[in-house]
Amino acid sequence: LNISSSASSSLGSVAACAAREGPEAGTTVFHVTGAGCLADGQLWYPPSPQWPSWSKVTTASPRAVPTVAILPTPQPLRVCNPTCEGLANHSQRHFLSVQDLNAAANGSPRSVHPANQMSLGERPRLQRRHHSSRAPKAKNPCKWTNCPEREAHAANLLALPNGDLLCSWFTGHEGTGAVAIAVSKLVAGGVRWSASQIVSEDMQRSAQNPVMYFSPATNMVSLIHTSQEADAGQGTSVVYIVTSDDLGDTWGHPRQINAQGFTPGIFLRNQVVQVSPSYWLLPVYFTPGNAETHFSEMRLSDDQGASWQGGGKEWGRMSDPHEGLVQPTVVVKSSQDGHPEKTELISHFRQRKYPHIYTSNSSDGGRTWGTAKRTRLPNNNSGIQTIRLISGALVLVFNNIGTRAREPLSVALSEDNGVTWPWLRDLEPGGETDPAFRHVAMMGYCYPTVVQALDETIHIAYTFNREAIKHVSLKESWIRAVVAENG
Repeated sequence: LNISSSASSSLGSVAACAAREGPEAGTTVFHVTGAGCLADGQLWYPPSPQWPSWSKVTTASPRAVPTVAILPTPQPLRVCNPTCEGLANHSQRHFLSVQDLNAAANGSPRSVHPANQMSLGERPRLQRRHHSSRAPKAKNPCKWTNCPEREAHAANLLALPNGDLLCSWFTGHEGTGAVAIAVSKLVAGGVRWSASQIVSEDMQRSAQNPVMYFSPATNMVSLIHTSQEADAGQGTSVVYIVTSDDLGDTWGHPRQINAQGFTPGIFLRNQVVQVSPSYWLLPVYFTPGNAETHFSEMRLSDDQGASWQGGGKEWGRMSDPHEGLVQPTVVVKSSQDGHPEKTELISHFRQRKYPHIYTSNSSDGGRTWGTAKRTRLPNNNSGIQTIRLISGALVLVFNNIGTRAREPLSVALSEDNGVTWPWLRDLEPGGETDPAFRHVAMMGYCYPTVVQALDETIHIAYTFNREAIKHVSLKESWIRAVVAENG
C-alpha cells in the first residue's frame, strides 16, 4: 500500500489519532500497536528516517487495493503486559505506548528512542522469527508484538445471504490461557465494521482458528474453533461450537463437539464446502506431536453442519503423517445433480516440510484422495486459502515466498482449475520499503481468508503484523490487471 505523509505536524497527527471517539460517547478508545496507532479504521505509522511525520495507510497508489479497513480491537481493550510494551531487551526498534499517545494528545513532547536517531543504513536487518508448529511458550510472550494480550490472528470471513459480512479471529497470545474468539460485522452497504465482541473464551485454554458457516435450513450461523489447554501444545486441541440465530449479532454459549472423528489433536483452518444441501464437507488436520505426525482428513455432514462424521483411512484421509500436508483448502471441480458422492474436488495444502504448495484431487466426494503433487506456487509453512469465483475461476491467496518470511501476501487467479496461475498481484508487497519494517516485532501478512459476495466483490481478510486483522475488497478485474511473469 502507498503510504502518504500526513499534512499536519507529528504532534497534531498523534493527537488526532489518540483523540478519536470510541464506541462510548466522550471516551477515547484506540488500539496501540507496535506499528503505530490504530483508530477509526486508519493505521498511523510513527515517524522514521523515511517518513519524518506521522503517516497513514491510504489507497493513492495505482497498485493499491481498492478498499482497505482495519477491524476494531475487542472492547474493552486488554491491558498490555508491561514487560513487552517497551521491549527494551527485544530489539532496538521503538514501540509506542499508551503513555506516548496520551502525552502527545496533551501537548507534551514524546521522547525519541535512540534507534529513531540512526540513519537507515545504520540499522541492522531484522531477523525473521518462524512460527513453529508447536504452540509458543508463555515464557516468551513478547515474541511477536509489544502487546501479546491483543494479538490478532487466523481470520475467517463469512458472506451472509442478506449481504452482511462476518469476520472472526482469535485474540491473545497463541497457545496460552485466555486466548479468545472475536467477531465483527460489516452490514451490507456499510463502510465501518462493528465493534468486535468476544464470543468464546476460557481462561485456562487457547481458542484458535475459527471457521464459520451458515445453515439455510435453520437460518443459523455456526462458528467452530479449536481449543487447546494453555501451554500444553496442539496435541490437546479439541473443537468447540457457538451459534447465532440472528446472523451474528448475538451468540450463545460455546460447547465442545464430542463426536466421532473429533479426537484430541484436531485442528481447523479453512472453509466448509457445501456440495449440496445434504452434503457438506469440513477439511481438518491433526497435530498430535511434531510436524512429522501431522496429517489431514475430511469430515462429512448430512444435516448442514449440525453433526459431522467420517475420519480415519476408511473415509476422508487426505494425507499421511510423514507428508507434512496440513490445512487443506478445498473447492469443487465438478458435480453431478443428485449424486454428491461423485463430486470431483481439488485441495491445496500448506506444506510443513517443503517450500511449495501441494495439491491433490478426489473423484468420490472426498471419501478418498489421490497422491498430493507439488505445484509451482511457493509456500512458507503458512496458511493459504482458495475459492471458486462466480465466473468459474479459482482465486488463491498465499505468501508468494518459499522462505520463512510471511510477506509478501499475494492473490493469484487460475482459469484451468489450478494448473496455471497467469494472474498475480500483491496485497502486501512487504520488504524493507514497508513502513512497518522498522516498527514491528515480526512483520508479517498472513493466514488469509477469502469469500465472494453476491455482487461479485471479493473480500479478503488477513493477519496484519499479528496486531490487527486487515480487510480488503476488490473485483476480479483488479487481479486480472497484472499478468504473472511465470504463472
